[in-house]
Amino acid sequence: MAKRSTSTNLLCLTDKIISAFEDNCQLDVIYTDFSKAFDSIDFGILMRKLRIIGFHVNLAQWLSSYLSNQTLYVYFNNVVSDAFSNTSGVPQGLNLDPFLFILFINYLCGEFDFSGCLLFADDLKFFRQIRSSADAALLQNDLDNLYQWCIINKLLLNTEKCSILSFTRKSQPIFYSYQINDILLRRSKSVTDLGVTFDTRLDFSQHIDNIVSKAYTKLGFIKLLKQHESYFGTVLVILNLGQMTRTTPELAPPLQAAAPEGRCLATTYDLTCNRLHTRWILSGIGLRTRNPPDPMLRP
Repeated sequence: MAKRSTSTNLLCLTDKIISAFEDNCQLDVIYTDFSKAFDSIDFGILMRKLRIIGFHVNLAQWLSSYLSNQTLYVYFNNVVSDAFSNTSGVPQGLNLDPFLFILFINYLCGEFDFSGCLLFADDLKFFRQIRSSADAALLQNDLDNLYQWCIINKLLLNTEKCSILSFTRKSQPIFYSYQINDILLRRSKSVTDLGVTFDTRLDFSQHIDNIVSKAYTKLGFIKLLKQHESYFGTVLVILNLGQMTRTTPELAPPLQAAAPEGRCLATTYDLTCNRLHTRWILSGIGLRTRNPPDPMLRP
């Protein structure tokens, strides 16, 4: 969808979690992982989906030629294998490739009858408010539907990386044993979702600690370069002070409102980058910017 991003995805999930807290119930979220998703796209199934969507036959045939008429070989340890043709997988590195994958899984969310879902590329999670074991059974039913969809569309779920996270602040939450093909899914206390770490109580404490750790790591690298500036034979130049000090702490600024009082991301930014250490960087290095020459006009 247009004008949608990872921040939009995470905001939608955060809204669902807060709504569950307000309703005094828990929200069970199943995080899934497709095994080699881009490499497992079956060409025949993809072409059928494109025709159903409404692609012109000539365009569908052109895409089929682009995908299937490729000769591959394996090079390893100075040995080259015999050439072979691939029957699945979209080549990675071009804008067309993730677009084709999105079209392939475009109707996947329609498989969930009793739960909501959020999808960003191959990152899929679906969820439901849990008030009793009956609600958890309905979520398990949608998990079974997902497994059957994967079988039909020749995609594999990596059960070792799939996990359950129950967002709740109740003293006695409901822990249901969710399974994929009789394989019990592991239950986690935190998960990194699109770059942001979520925990069961939604206080973002672990995410904030990760940001502070990364910021101090970068600060230590800057100090190391400054101390050995003559050895490296380089001059440290700060081209964009704001970018240097703010990129990591503002990894997910829309989620600041969801952080508890006293643990907001803005406080993390001030503590790590905007006080003593920033003054040390500027006093030791100085703010030196490079002014490129004016472009020459063509005659």
